[in-house]
Amino acid sequence: MLRDIAVGLCVVGGLLFSNLCYSQSDIIGREFNPIRVAAPFLTIAPDSRAAGYGDQGVASTPDNSSQFWNPAKYMFTNTKGGVSLSYTPWLNNVISGISLNYLSGYVKFGDKQAISASIRYFALGDVELTDNSNTPQKQFKPNEFAIDAAYSRKLSDALSTAIAFRYISSNISDGLVQNTIETKKGSSVAADIALYYSKPIRLGYNDAELAFGLSISNIGSKISYSNDPNNKSFLPTMLRFGGRYTVTTNRVHKLSGLLEASKLLVPTPKYDENGTNINASKTTLSGIFGSFMDAPNGMKEELQEVMFSIGADYCFNNTFSVRAGTFIESKNKGNRNYFTVGTGLKLNLFVVDVAYLIPSTNGADSPLAKTFRITVGAEFGQDKYGRSSRGGRKRYR
Repeated sequence: MLRDIAVGLCVVGGLLFSNLCYSQSDIIGREFNPIRVAAPFLTIAPDSRAAGYGDQGVASTPDNSSQFWNPAKYMFTNTKGGVSLSYTPWLNNVISGISLNYLSGYVKFGDKQAISASIRYFALGDVELTDNSNTPQKQFKPNEFAIDAAYSRKLSDALSTAIAFRYISSNISDGLVQNTIETKKGSSVAADIALYYSKPIRLGYNDAELAFGLSISNIGSKISYSNDPNNKSFLPTMLRFGGRYTVTTNRVHKLSGLLEASKLLVPTPKYDENGTNINASKTTLSGIFGSFMDAPNGMKEELQEVMFSIGADYCFNNTFSVRAGTFIESKNKGNRNYFTVGTGLKLNLFVVDVAYLIPSTNGADSPLAKTFRITVGAEFGQDKYGRSSRGGRKRYR
């Protein structure tokens, strides 16, 4: 019954690659071998702007929601601070009542330092807990959340870095006892490290910008949902690397092209003749460093674990934006493939962004169909040191 609850929670939560969703017999001897992690809500893109161009943001122009993707970007905003709130009804094509909520903000101190923070809350609707005879016991509202804070610092005119610390809580069982095994709320602490490079250049008579971003997020201890010391799950430690090229013409037309590659730094499941995952016992650090060479099918499978996002963003007069992108994942590692579109509007200090996801796998029957996001935010104070967060020229008072 514990497994039934776990599977149900994964389905309703949209955690399509969770370590609770597939039994060993589902993947032994098959090429379909997704990496399973705890608290996979930590990998869901929470904001509309990044979602508009293919769920990427490690090298995009900085905005209020950069905390999730790369907090080092805050050093290149042209404002002294900002805040945003994002809302995503998740898997509403399957069931209602599930949502991801994200609040983030930052404050800069001069041209060298910034602090930022965010709260991520994932509500998984209502679940009915039953006993061994399937007799209803009580209603339960499973939920997960993460609270983090980051410090960013500018190392040069073109380079910045950041470090973030995070507390993670995952309550998916409400202390249910089954076969003498008492479940509990899982919790962990984690850290992120990030770099961002942004360089203004000239393209003929036009201004341009070249940017690169790198981040490793959710480096932390394993999560346990029971008192069994051998039953622990890896956090979704994620490596992201991306680039962006922005061209500004006539000072009002800005066009950006973006490309990002990402990979989970988590051991690939590898089973022995008894059906035991021999990689599950690795430590966090050995799992991270070994994740580039531990796939059962060698380098072919390792390359399948790399996900790609490709996108474009057009902005008119730093006010109105339209975006499009695509997210690509191997069919053997989860098969999440979709297109995204989005738009944004900035009026004085206020910003509104929306995005919509269009699955390319299973079409209207995909669990991800009809997924939309909306983000509202505000920016405070002109910063004479930063460049435009929409990809414009460096501006001074």
